[in-house]
Amino acid sequence: MQLSPGHAQAWVDVDNAQHRIRKPGQALEAFKKALAADPSEGYTQRNLSGLLIMLGRVEEAVAQLRAALAGMPDDTQTLLALATALEKLGTPEGTTKADRTYHRFTT
Repeated sequence: MQLSPGHAQAWVDVDNAQHRIRKPGQALEAFKKALAADPSEGYTQRNLSGLLIMLGRVEEAVAQLRAALAGMPDDTQTLLALATALEKLGTPEGTTKADRTYHRFTT
């Protein structure tokens, strides 16, 4: 398949399709191409974080979620995904940060 390298949404569609048919390596490559075309696309960063978590690359997922929040700081799904990823890190710092993030939704 030939896609324009600068067409971010096409690559997002490809990565979502690859992820659904359980081809995580190909999905990861498509996510990278989508972000190369539009590095500040928060929804793509959030979706990539889900794949990274599935692959056991939680620290990378946290970095993607933080980058996503830079452009959309009040996005509830991204905030909750970050809290979940921080919990998965299993470190005291991660747990504390996750608790603070969850607290934003309960007060």
